[in-house]
Amino acid sequence: MSSFTKQSINLKNFTWGISQDDFLTTWKQVLYTENLDLNRDSYFVSLGRANTWRFTTTASITWFFKSTDAVFAYTSDGKIYDSNWILKYTFSWNEPILQAWEFNNYIYFLLENTVSASYIHRVTDNSIILDTWIMNAVTITWDWFIREWNTFPIVVLLNENFVIWVWNSVYQITDDDISTEYNIWDWKVVWITRIGWVFKVYTENGVVAFWDWESNSIDSFIEINQTVRWVINDGKIDNIVAGASENQTELILLNWYTTQTLAQLRYSDRLWTNVFQIKANETQEFTKLGNVIYFKNDGESNTDNILSYGTLNPSLSDWFNIPFSIDSNWNVIDTLYSLFGHDSLNGDILYMWINSNSEFAVEKIALSWWTSFSYRQSWYLQTNIIDWWSRIQKKKIEAIKLITSGCDIDNTIELQQSIDWWTFSSIQTINTWAWITDTNIYTKKDTFRDIMFKINFVWDWNTTPKFYELQLIYTNIE
Repeated sequence: MSSFTKQSINLKNFTWGISQDDFLTTWKQVLYTENLDLNRDSYFVSLGRANTWRFTTTASITWFFKSTDAVFAYTSDGKIYDSNWILKYTFSWNEPILQAWEFNNYIYFLLENTVSASYIHRVTDNSIILDTWIMNAVTITWDWFIREWNTFPIVVLLNENFVIWVWNSVYQITDDDISTEYNIWDWKVVWITRIGWVFKVYTENGVVAFWDWESNSIDSFIEINQTVRWVINDGKIDNIVAGASENQTELILLNWYTTQTLAQLRYSDRLWTNVFQIKANETQEFTKLGNVIYFKNDGESNTDNILSYGTLNPSLSDWFNIPFSIDSNWNVIDTLYSLFGHDSLNGDILYMWINSNSEFAVEKIALSWWTSFSYRQSWYLQTNIIDWWSRIQKKKIEAIKLITSGCDIDNTIELQQSIDWWTFSSIQTINTWAWITDTNIYTKKDTFRDIMFKINFVWDWNTTPKFYELQLIYTNIE
């Protein structure tokens, strides 16, 4: 028996988030993680932010809207609440509020009337600031109903008008309440985005029309070849969730006429579960805050979590992460109904309406570093499978080096390992205080064909341990 020269693998700077494959990966990626902060800093990984505010509800919330710098919720029974959950306004007959948006110093509300055609009301921003809530009907010419439950018309704003769609019709409404209907084609419109005067009109069967609003004509179109579920624009790029359901999820980027599949639902052989099972297919089930898009995602055992794509650091590559999967009481989120990102003057805040532990609640999470917050209770990061491109060649661990900081008796980082597809076992727990802890583990001389590591984080509420780097030193064994 002889051995080769010692080799090493360094796992650090996890700036590409959750990988697409159990084996094919860069060492900047991980197999899986939840409730950790991978978006904020490329130098270390820490526990994620905890939900900072909770209000239990009985009303069915449709979504949220912003007026000046205040956030309000609107419901399916015609009510509007402020961010302290104080009732501010109730529409007559309790009609469902389908959509709310800000335009020309007004907040517009699209309501469904089950007796006559759907209609729009509006209130001035100043009326909301003064807390008078003087609501006025908008007189426009149309005669349509919302033809499907849970279909919320998308609003696309321009400087002098806004655009909404219903079924296969698109309505342009000017600031002096003139409505013009356009029937582009017979297919159902599911989303509209725009760049300048070019509108990209998405249909349910994956055809995208490039509609020039000045000439009122389609100058070109492309095919996504997938069922389009929702779209969000980020600069000149559209992020498209496609697939007939979350069981066929694809995230596709459209840059003018060029498409690229960024992620697909995949089954992880080592996690025994699906990853990237995006469930968002309605307006209120996704949001954008800064450079990060947040999706409603399918979690474990019929629960929901939040999958994010992007980074709070715009100089880094975008990546996937699961920043939130539990509520403020540390219960898993059974159902996530609404997400709303608020770029507040006092810091970025993420609002969500959820059901957890048989209770409906609104919660918010402060994301900016200068705002008051606490940390998640505990969670883990799981590395990809390390086999150094050979599952036949046997290897022996010579040493493991771990760099951490902020550990003490209440803030710990535990290193576990899984060898050759076996259960995880504990190697060492770092719980001694030091500003930077350089831990050399020489006692483990296990042999392996492939190995995974799990880094467990434990907190004491207002501080978090940090993980910087893991180095595996090994030799190949003949």
